[in-house]
Amino acid sequence: MHGVSLHHYLRLKRLWAVRVQLMTGGDGLTVKAAALGNGFWHLGDFSRSYRLVFGEAPSETLARGRRPLHLAIGA
Repeated sequence: MHGVSLHHYLRLKRLWAVRVQLMTGGDGLTVKAAALGNGFWHLGDFSRSYRLVFGEAPSETLARGRRPLHLAIGA
C-alpha cells in the first residue's frame, strides 16, 4: 500500500481480520473476543476505528454474519 504509514497499514490489516471473523464466526464469537484476538486492547478505540473504516459498528457486522444466508441476501 502506498501513501500509508506502516502503523496505519497494520491497523487496517487487523481491522479487516476482525471483520472477516465477525462475518464468518459462529454463535460463540463475540466482538470482544475477535478484537482482543487481533491485538486490539482498547475496545472503545477499536470500535471507533471499525466504524470509521467500515461504516457500521462491529456488533452490526456480527449480527449480519449470524443471519441465515437466505435472509442475508434478501431472498
